[in-house]
Amino acid sequence: DCASFGGDTTQQCPLDAPFGREQHFADLHKLLKRCCHEGSGRSVYISGLPGTGKSHTVRAVLDSLKQQQQGTQQQLSPVFLSCFSLRDPSDVHRALHAACKLSVPGVAAAPLPASASPQHAHELLLDL
Repeated sequence: DCASFGGDTTQQCPLDAPFGREQHFADLHKLLKRCCHEGSGRSVYISGLPGTGKSHTVRAVLDSLKQQQQGTQQQLSPVFLSCFSLRDPSDVHRALHAACKLSVPGVAAAPLPASASPQHAHELLLDL
């Protein structure tokens, strides 16, 4: 059931929605599409056992949104962050800063100084 996709209960999910993940696809698509239209960003935390289709579903949603944005001035710049490799919660801002610098067009990929505090990294993220 993809009732939340586009808000129309008769509308079907795109064919690229992973089998068994249609509702997750629809929910994530709706959230990210709204973000694109509003020009806002969101953090989405997705967890689950390995091999259950999390990454595949997210990539399918992003591919669908990119196709819908073709020919428009909107530009999707997703950032993927795996917290599995982080040793300390304060490393999240540093990792986000590095990932954003690499994925935002026109932003130089200058590394964050090793001495930068999590608060400083957070402030730099807000400036992107």
